[in-house]
Amino acid sequence: MEARAYAALSPGQWNRETRWELVGEYSRLESYILHSLRSSKTDIFKDLLSDPVDPSIRYGAYKMGMPRTLAIPVIARKNFPSDPNLASQVEELDPNCLKDETTTTKVDHVESGDAPKTITWRSRTVDLEDAAIATALGSVKSASVKLSEVLSSDTMKSPKDRGSAYDDILIASQDVVDATKHAIDELVSEGVGQSDKRMQSLLVTRTAVSYDMIGWRIGRNRVMVGQQDGILDYVQSFPSKKGSKKSSKDEPTGRKLAKLREKVVLYDAILQSVESIKELPGVAADSTLQEELGAKYSYFQALKCLTIARSHAVLSNPKSALALLSRATEKCTSANSQLSLSMDTMTTTSPPNLIVTPSESQNLLTYLQSELQRHRALVEIFNLTSTSSKPGNENTHQKPLVESLNEYPANGVVDLKNLVTYPPKMEVVPVKPLFFDAAWNYIDYPGRAVEKPIERTDVEEETKETESQPPQQQQQKKGWFGFGR
Repeated sequence: MEARAYAALSPGQWNRETRWELVGEYSRLESYILHSLRSSKTDIFKDLLSDPVDPSIRYGAYKMGMPRTLAIPVIARKNFPSDPNLASQVEELDPNCLKDETTTTKVDHVESGDAPKTITWRSRTVDLEDAAIATALGSVKSASVKLSEVLSSDTMKSPKDRGSAYDDILIASQDVVDATKHAIDELVSEGVGQSDKRMQSLLVTRTAVSYDMIGWRIGRNRVMVGQQDGILDYVQSFPSKKGSKKSSKDEPTGRKLAKLREKVVLYDAILQSVESIKELPGVAADSTLQEELGAKYSYFQALKCLTIARSHAVLSNPKSALALLSRATEKCTSANSQLSLSMDTMTTTSPPNLIVTPSESQNLLTYLQSELQRHRALVEIFNLTSTSSKPGNENTHQKPLVESLNEYPANGVVDLKNLVTYPPKMEVVPVKPLFFDAAWNYIDYPGRAVEKPIERTDVEEETKETESQPPQQQQQKKGWFGFGR
């Protein structure tokens, strides 16, 4: 069989550029023989399949006018020589080599005939004229189903493990992008212009598959930041390999900040990926898509501001945290108004990607509003405690304790060194009013004139009479002011 394969290889090369039917016949023959030998021999047969057998089949089918949607195994199977002895020898090496696709494995089933025939991008559907692209898209579809099953299982709880589950679909998406680029390069080398229908279909396909690949890259970063895009479990700690369950409250500040720093890096990667989408062909001319990308960019910016605000909260800096939360609320409000009108739809079982549903943006907005109110209260408490004077601080003016007995100290500490004002100063104090009705007639007030002045002679005579009286009569005087004599 190995000799038969080499015998078919040589005529295929000789008839290149001259007789395409013979090239296709010999190349298909050697393709099936090598396919049957690759499972039982060394890797040299795989190298022969990749170059020059498969390219010869593809190029010969192109020259013969065969559609590019047919995969190489399908072309070889349909045009295999009708030789029963050769067919039986090939089936001895690989029983499934010449069978129909329904009896082969799932991978062969995807590679053959059930690969997608069309692709849709922004309400525009184009045909897939390249079998390699269709086959790679089938691999992406199967990888997406597998990813959904892995993420829905209970065993994948760690964000890093959930992120590593995206490796297969990212590799498959990259293969689609490479296949599309290769097909475009082939058309360019053939001199096909931009106005050709095949070239336009490939350009639309390239934009669609590149958008999907960037979306899966963003989805991996989203699951790595935590549940609900990192809104809730921002300091969640997972059990170590030794089985120790250490609470996040017991973690040191440096470790908390390191986790938050890693999430900020992931958000930066997401924002860069969203920006790279705007550079894809055809995206700049789509104003609706530009608005959606701007809303998604604002959504992830709000998440980044929230994470940085949490780092300031860990460092007991509520003012900076409040400013960042206010900024995040503004970004999320503008994003929510636009995402509510978005065309994106995603089921609950779909793996996370670039799609942001209105419910997700609304949940973030509600959480940010509650956190904003809470940090406003924390800043108010911080201002009250920071502006209250501390005991023993001589640079600030403090009222003595005797003047503020009806007030509770803000910081709960009483300055016992400032009980009263010493040395005392002249101050206005409240007093009880005095009523002078009893002594009204005996006090000379300013502006009050004397009605009858007392003569000097009368006063002198009166004093003489009092001096001449005996002491006994003077002792008999009773009453106030001489009354009762």
